[in-house]
Amino acid sequence: MPGSVWAFVLQMELGRKQGLGRAQVFVASLVSTGITVGASLVVGALALPALGEQQPPLRWLYILLPVVLLAMHPRVVTFLVDLVLRIFRREPLPTPIKAKTMVHSFILGVGMYAFFGVHLWLLSSHEAGLSPATLFFLTGALALGMTTGVVAFLLPAGIGAREAIVGLALASVMSVGAATAIALLSRLLFTVADLLCVGVAFLSVKRKQLGERD
Repeated sequence: MPGSVWAFVLQMELGRKQGLGRAQVFVASLVSTGITVGASLVVGALALPALGEQQPPLRWLYILLPVVLLAMHPRVVTFLVDLVLRIFRREPLPTPIKAKTMVHSFILGVGMYAFFGVHLWLLSSHEAGLSPATLFFLTGALALGMTTGVVAFLLPAGIGAREAIVGLALASVMSVGAATAIALLSRLLFTVADLLCVGVAFLSVKRKQLGERD
């Protein structure tokens, strides 16, 4: 299977073990991915003018933006979710998805990329300084890199595609060697953070199971 598909499969299996239907988890993952792609394209506009001059193909990503924003309309996303559930031979949603839910999710997606940008900004501060302009640029670059990783779904978690965009952005404010090292270090820290979150979730579930047995 393509690299990024494994994430959906794993989420479905983990959800099943917690009593959730595979179709339910799959649909939630798809909607979440669509929202985060839309948020990343909006945030990525902070870096697109500069990166687009160096890598014009990046501009083609913005063909996705109107499609994603349209799909985020409550009526459209409810229709698409019901369609997927129908394909899985499951019951449709009992109530339509609310606009407030989509707006809140989108705002949280933008906030997520803002924190990711601070992460990259602090990593590169020794070489590039801590100017607000650098913060906005690197935040946008990391968001674009993550969207590129989603599009390059054959790669596990977009590995390589994201680092190429982030490294290109960093190379405009520091040496190529330092940019490459920081891009790889960023990926490593993301991986460590993912594993820590998995560990916390695992311990939380085990603690709940032990509590139910008592």
